[in-house]
Amino acid sequence: MKPSAPTLTLTQLDQIPVGMTATVCYIEAQTEMTARLRALGIKPGNQISVVRCAPLSGPLQIRAGQTDIILRRTEAAAIHVNPAF
Repeated sequence: MKPSAPTLTLTQLDQIPVGMTATVCYIEAQTEMTARLRALGIKPGNQISVVRCAPLSGPLQIRAGQTDIILRRTEAAAIHVNPAF
């Protein structure tokens, strides 16, 4: 019997709880925003974590490698990730 392949549980980055790490799967955004996020280290295959969420649908603080980045909720919603449970 072959072992089953791991399944992906994709969700948007703005839905990840504080403290959780996730792997970026793809970014669903305009070319300019995708290029900006990639330059900041948010690209498919990279691990990122949510450090802090501002109240009232405010921005999120994300850590990509050793870089902390502040993203609007709309930007975070365009990033699809596989959470590490």
